[in-house]
Amino acid sequence: MATVLLLMARDPARWPEWLAALTGACLLSGVILFFSSGLIRLLGERVLVATERLMGMILTTVAVEMFFSALRMIDHP
Repeated sequence: MATVLLLMARDPARWPEWLAALTGACLLSGVILFFSSGLIRLLGERVLVATERLMGMILTTVAVEMFFSALRMIDHP
């Protein structure tokens, strides 16, 4: 939602596209949450643990990139 707000601030003329993207993301999240118990049985414990670890690594990578980006901005304003 925050991403959509930032994009709308940059290009307000494309608000229908941003609204459609936000609506689609919310619907997809809702469907995944609705069927999550079935997905757990279908995928199995090992796949879920591997997915959790992969998502954790991706989140850590994004955080480190943001940290170094902020350091570059401080070093070279």
